[in-house]
Amino acid sequence: MGNVPDSMLKKLTQNYDIEHANINQIIAKKRNMLMKMENAAIDISPWQKQYTNIDKLDRRIMTTLIDSKSTNETGVTRQHITVNYKFVGQLIE
Repeated sequence: MGNVPDSMLKKLTQNYDIEHANINQIIAKKRNMLMKMENAAIDISPWQKQYTNIDKLDRRIMTTLIDSKSTNETGVTRQHITVNYKFVGQLIE
């Protein structure tokens, strides 16, 4: 083989150090985002037990589970209703 000139080795080392520092910054940002998401997460297990088997849908249950709704009337007999559930969003068929 051969020897790598000192100038080339120095440049490669500098490039490696810069790349390593950039990757460490990205990892730190991702960890911070993950920590924020974990802290913002809500335990829904009590809701699962209470609202898994609903016998009768009433106003109290609707206001508890639904964040918002919108309607789009396309005719006299048809309308499109979009429901955004709390902690879930829209459920797509």
